[in-house]
Amino acid sequence: MSDVPVMGSMPTQFEMGECTKLQRESLKCIEENYTNRNKCSEFFERYRECKKGRHAAIVAARRAGKLA
Repeated sequence: MSDVPVMGSMPTQFEMGECTKLQRESLKCIEENYTNRNKCSEFFERYRECKKGRHAAIVAARRAGKLA
């Protein structure tokens, strides 16, 4: 148990997911282009597709009995 890092709170399943980088890129785009969200549509679409894929993988794993 001593090798477990101490953190203020445990990261959520989402924070540990592979979509986190795309989320950060989307947020950065919004910060830089807050007056014109259309410039960020490519970032949003990639992030949405990643979330859909991640959700589908989680559902499939649950159905296969690999996740509780």
